Amino acid sequence: MSNLKGHDRLTARAVNELRSECSTHPLLSGLGDAGLPIDVVMRDLMDVLILGHWADFGQAHHFMRRFDGQSPYQAYEEGVEWIRGNSIQAASQISSQMRSWFPAREWSSGVSSSASYRSQCVAPELVVHRRNDPRGALVFSRSVQGNWQTFGNAIHALEDSFARGHVDREDGQSAERAGPIRHIRRYAGAEREGHEHFDELWFDSSTNRFSRDGLLAIAAVKELILMVCTTAIRARGQTPSLLVGWSEFSSTWLAASAGLSRTRDGDFDFVDRFTTTIRLGDSSVTVNCDEEGMAEAMIREFGTNTARVLQVFRRLKQHNITDWDEIACE
Repeated sequence: MSNLKGHDRLTARAVNELRSECSTHPLLSGLGDAGLPIDVVMRDLMDVLILGHWADFGQAHHFMRRFDGQSPYQAYEEGVEWIRGNSIQAASQISSQMRSWFPAREWSSGVSSSASYRSQCVAPELVVHRRNDPRGALVFSRSVQGNWQTFGNAIHALEDSFARGHVDREDGQSAERAGPIRHIRRYAGAEREGHEHFDELWFDSSTNRFSRDGLLAIAAVKELILMVCTTAIRARGQTPSLLVGWSEFSSTWLAASAGLSRTRDGDFDFVDRFTTTIRLGDSSVTVNCDEEGMAEAMIREFGTNTARVLQVFRRLKQHNITDWDEIACE
């Protein structure tokens, strides 16, 4: 599970910097009323209640790999899609709120539709009579809208992609550019060791400063917020179908390394062929096991490759399959 204080710090810093840098933006000036740090932290708390931290369905919420035979690349695709899907929902929420607070006459196409979302901080397409119009704050008001959990979901997963207990990245080209993702970890076994410690590396309490990973996460969150708001503005009160600049954003902050493995966990898949289990995360209870069928398949498929046989028996033990001795006899 992620470090709750870390997510709160990262998101609060991103929001505060963005409000300061985009002080004339008719929406971002009200961003502080959104309570985004709360919703980012809530993703962790919700996954405690629904057991998402320990179930396959919840791993994409934290940019991690499922407990089945999922390959790192499949986990990467699920994590990226979780961020994109929640971001487009957040943009749709904002667009709907804007339709309630800004009359159609106050919409303007002051910026080319081909302009980068990064430019929208200083030149938003929404033009109102007063640049610090309080209705911008109303768009993000929790008392009006309720919550921003979809926005929080996207930000949470994005931040986790910069946590070394979740993701391994290559070294970046510079201090301002994130390295490509080369591996997605599982919240189990050796890959789980030190998980909570790695999440604390975002911030150094002794120096009261963010680490390089923390600063990269903050920069990525700021761009995500800008992209979502730009998408909402260009939707002009309608439901957006695409995120403005998603390709640019994902290639900058969520690029996959050429070395990111597409190979599934063959040991898991082999054992799964011959067992019926009730599984939660990496732990399982065997309901039925075809000992003879598994033994015959080992001989047929592995032959004298005793190292592979040993790997499978270790997986049987890991899955609490108590019939492993019978399989060995067979």
